[in-house]
Amino acid sequence: MLHLRLENLRTLYELYLPGSEGTEDIFKRFPNLQNLEVYIEQLPDCSAEKICFPRLDVLNELEQLRLSSSSSSDSFHEYTHDFPLSLKKMRLQWLALSSDSLSKIARLPNLQELSLEDAIIEEGKEWNMEDVTFQNLKSLTLVRVEFSEWQVDAEKSFFVVEKLII
Repeated sequence: MLHLRLENLRTLYELYLPGSEGTEDIFKRFPNLQNLEVYIEQLPDCSAEKICFPRLDVLNELEQLRLSSSSSSDSFHEYTHDFPLSLKKMRLQWLALSSDSLSKIARLPNLQELSLEDAIIEEGKEWNMEDVTFQNLKSLTLVRVEFSEWQVDAEKSFFVVEKLII
């Protein structure tokens, strides 16, 4: 693989990556990225023991993220790394999300827009948001998100939300 470092690159769209251990540190080459749209093709050998997603937490300037996994219904894989604290807008598609990963997202201090699409929460079980607070979230979109019950205290968890799309 090319050992190229693009310091001035700010926007990278429609990047398709194979889900493999070899791509884990690819974003260290684009340290000043602000906008990223990436599709991760999950390979059959990706399992809970293997890291199949690249690390995004190295992108300290990233403000907008669109992260999608493979689009087949049986390909939900959990993203286990941290997200950059600089994120303002995030769209996650075709991912499995645990309470831990949702708590990490909620702790992003600058996050204003969150969209979850075709996602599954806690393997389709209860989504408990009672102890989670999104500090600056103004827009929340949930499209075809699979969970059995939503436990939420809206005044505590989403106290500044201005737009809700379900």
